Amino acid sequence: MTLTRWAKRIERMRLHGLNEPLFNFYNTTNTPPTLSDEKLKFITSLLQSLKNIHRVKAVSLISVDGMPVASLGTETVPERLLVPATIALLATCERVGQTVEQGNLEVALVKSAGGTMLVAGAGKNAALVILFDAAMDLPNLFTREFPLIDMIRNVIKSNY
Repeated sequence: MTLTRWAKRIERMRLHGLNEPLFNFYNTTNTPPTLSDEKLKFITSLLQSLKNIHRVKAVSLISVDGMPVASLGTETVPERLLVPATIALLATCERVGQTVEQGNLEVALVKSAGGTMLVAGAGKNAALVILFDAAMDLPNLFTREFPLIDMIRNVIKSNY
């Protein structure tokens, strides 16, 4: 029910042209920077390299104001569902991290019967969301794919 309410809230905001922040990644009040066409193309090419990883279904970069910056493969999982799910996951994980005094959230991983969702902070302004299909091998993800994901996160941090 919570995700449905978030999705409806986002749709109402879009219909009325509101830009109220929906979540706050690192307890910051920064608004996301605007991207030039060149930077958007560059970030999209980075996301494409992530989309080419074996077993990746969708990749999205979501800004602190709750809007997708760039997305690939979201035909299977619509952005209107992906964004509120990401927001809910980030809010929960940040709260848990603060409660057990572990610091700011860097990476959240949800493994379910239908696949795996990896959410990684990409600086103060965005989060990187990667959806894998059910056949993704977690040991393989962390040994072979995560170094590429981490490198792209760092590039996005410096460019967005």
